[in-house]
Amino acid sequence: MRRYRVGYIVAVAALVLLFGPIAVSDHFGGDSVCYGKTSAGRIEGAVRPPLSGENYRSYCDLCALALRTYGHDDAIGAVLDAYGAVADARPENTFIYGEIGFPWGGRMRPHRTHQNGLSVDFMAPLTDGRILPSSPFNRYGYDVEFDQSGVGPAGVIDFDAIAAHLNALDAAARERGGRIARVFFAPDLQDDLFAAEGGAALRGRIAFNDTQSWVRHDDHYHVDFDFPCR
Repeated sequence: MRRYRVGYIVAVAALVLLFGPIAVSDHFGGDSVCYGKTSAGRIEGAVRPPLSGENYRSYCDLCALALRTYGHDDAIGAVLDAYGAVADARPENTFIYGEIGFPWGGRMRPHRTHQNGLSVDFMAPLTDGRILPSSPFNRYGYDVEFDQSGVGPAGVIDFDAIAAHLNALDAAARERGGRIARVFFAPDLQDDLFAAEGGAALRGRIAFNDTQSWVRHDDHYHVDFDFPCR
């Protein structure tokens, strides 16, 4: 694991040195066209969200500069619309978006999806307005762990905030003519999510994974959007 982390840090640093100026100056135009599926696809005209805003920020600015946070313009638009929608209702929360995809799509390791610009990771918000710690030594939040009650060394998962965010994302995606296709979140944490304020509205309207995927998804929740692709 330590060797993997060192390799990851070196790879990110190399990508920043090679492509950072492009990522800063060029948002690739928009008018996105996605091809294929989240697990086998590509994208043209991808865009990335700002590194930060009123109530949100990137999980890792260096990783964003390494071109790992590009997606379909409707998906990114829904993400930003949702942040605006929850700003007044959840003023104590700063929401953190995670990895999205490369500007051209395709495989972005270690993910098996995130290939056509419609997959977005969101780091779990914590109670008392705390945010998930992010550094090269915990793989920018992706190695933070929580127990079956959502409690861990970093703090306690704020299920109310996740429910509010997912409801806002669903509304924002529908407003743009799409929807949320599926959310991946640790199955042993889903009962706490559905019991949270606004959580009952998610059940039946948004599909969740009912079995454990190859990654537990406790430190983050993965959202696959559904917008028309070729």
